[in-house]
Amino acid sequence: MRTEREDYTRDGAAILRRAVPAAAAEALVPTARAVIVAALDEAADTGFPPNLKQIWRREPIFERLAFASGLARLVGDVIGSNSLTLLIDQLWTKAPRSRQRTRWHYDEAAWPVSGEMLPSIWIALTPIAAENCLRFVAGSHRAPATEGFTDYDEPAQAEGARFLAWDMAPGDAILFHPRAYHGCHGNSADERRIAYTLRCAGDDIRYDPARDYIDEGLSFTGCRAGGPLDGPAFPKVL
Repeated sequence: MRTEREDYTRDGAAILRRAVPAAAAEALVPTARAVIVAALDEAADTGFPPNLKQIWRREPIFERLAFASGLARLVGDVIGSNSLTLLIDQLWTKAPRSRQRTRWHYDEAAWPVSGEMLPSIWIALTPIAAENCLRFVAGSHRAPATEGFTDYDEPAQAEGARFLAWDMAPGDAILFHPRAYHGCHGNSADERRIAYTLRCAGDDIRYDPARDYIDEGLSFTGCRAGGPLDGPAFPKVL
C-alpha cells in the first residue's frame, strides 16, 4: 500500500493490482455488455450519446461492488481519506479495432467542487494492453490549472513528459487524481475493451457553485456552498 500511495502522490496515478478479484471483475462483464448494447441501441434511436453513467443505481451487481466490496476502503487508504462519497460511476468501452481517440484532459473541470480528494478508480473488466490503456502524464496533477486542455500528442507538449500506461488484467485498477492529465489511443485488440469507473469525494471536497465547470448532468440540489457533498444523490461508500 505504501508504494501505491507514493506513486499516487508523486505521479497523480497509481496502478492497483487485483483491486477487485479477477473472478469478481469477470462476473461483471455480462451485465456490462448488456448495459452497453442497450445504451448503444438507444443512442442510435435517439441521436443522443449513450448513457453509461449511474450504473450502480440500476444494476445490483455494480451496487455491491461500490458499497460492499472493500474497494472504497482501498481508495481511502491510498489517498488518506477517512470518508468517501460516491459522485458518479461510469462504464467505458471501445469497440474492437477502434481508432477512436480519447483526447487529453483532466476530470476536475467536470464538477463544481474544490479540494484534492476526488479520485477516480478505473477498473479493467477485460484484459487491456498498455497500448489500449488510459495514458497519464506523470506529475501533471501538480501543474497550475490552465484555460483549455493541453494536447500531449503534440511533439512540443510531449517533450520532457513522462507517460504512464500499464498492461491490465481483469480486476486491476488505476487510481488517479482529478487533475491528472490522461487520454487514450483507440483499441487495437480484437475484443471490446470494457472498464468501469467509480469517482468518489473524500474528506476535503466542498461544493463550490461559483466554480466554472463542464456540466455532466449531475444535480447538486440540496448541497450547501462550502459544505460537503451530501443527500440522496451522493451516498457514502466509506
